[in-house]
This record gives sequence, C-alpha cells and structure tokens, in this order.
Amino acid sequence: MDKSTTVNKSKVEEAVKYAVKHVKSWTREELKKLLNTPRSRQDLPLIIQIGNHGYIIGNYAIKQVHDRWHMIYNYSDDTLVFANKHAAIFYAVCNQIGRTAMADEIKNCDEDINRLIVEVDRLKLRLQQAIKRKNSMNIDLYRSRYEQALAQLKTRQFRLEKTLKSAKYINY
Repeated sequence: MDKSTTVNKSKVEEAVKYAVKHVKSWTREELKKLLNTPRSRQDLPLIIQIGNHGYIIGNYAIKQVHDRWHMIYNYSDDTLVFANKHAAIFYAVCNQIGRTAMADEIKNCDEDINRLIVEVDRLKLRLQQAIKRKNSMNIDLYRSRYEQALAQLKTRQFRLEKTLKSAKYINY
C-alpha cells in the first residue's frame, strides 16, 4: 500500500486563520483608501454596507438602533435620527452632491412624521380614556384632533414618498 501524507489539523487551522486575517486587513486598507480619496462635489458618494449594522455613505455613517436610524456626520458630533431608512440614505446622498434643498425636505418630512406618530398615539390614548369615562365633550374634542393628526400624517408620508421617488432619479 502506498502511504499518503497526513496533514496536521492544527497547521491547516492556523493557515486558515492567517488567510482570514490577511483578507480582513487588506479589505480595511482598501476601504480606507476609497474613503480618503477626494471626490468632486458632483460625484455620487461611495456607499458601503457594513454587515447588518449599517451603512457608510461618503462622510456619513448610518446605524440602526432599535427602530430608528441614527446618522453621524464624519466631521461633527451631531446625530440625526430618522424613522425611515431610505430617508436617511437619500438625505446623506443629496446632502453630499449639493442638493441641500431636497435633503432638507427629506429631513423635515421625516421629522414631521416622527412627531405626528407620537401625537397620533397620544390622541388615541386620550380618546380611549374619554370613551371609558363617557365624557362626550372630550370624546368629540379628541376624535377631531385624532382625525386631523391622522390626515396630516398621511399627507406627510405621501410627501416623503414623493420626495424619495424624485431623489431616486438624481441627474447631476
């Protein structure tokens, strides 16, 4: 019988660990080069997804915390909070290519939606409490405010979707 050479298992595992470490360090270096390369204002920013943790979009980092998307600008400590992931991504892209009016519209719509969601929840709770206490004056008051807040919420959501759809087709 011919003898075959046996490979030490620990040597194979060590070689695999070394290869993985080398690939990770090479990837980090290449990403650093890409991110530090100066880009003109008209170029679309580089978008990198970091696993399931978030995104790096040019000079912005977006990370999901619970059901909100936190955005941090590379050159300041300011944090913006978005409820809509697409709004956060398009805000970062529009802001970096010079479409600040569209970026501000996206941010304002998202902030209004966040505020209106809280307001709708509060008014719904107040309405339920008024119904439970059978207070007809408060029932009428909170029902009208609740319906008004719902209408404003739907309008703002429509406006955000419209702005996001137009931001998809950025021609610079």
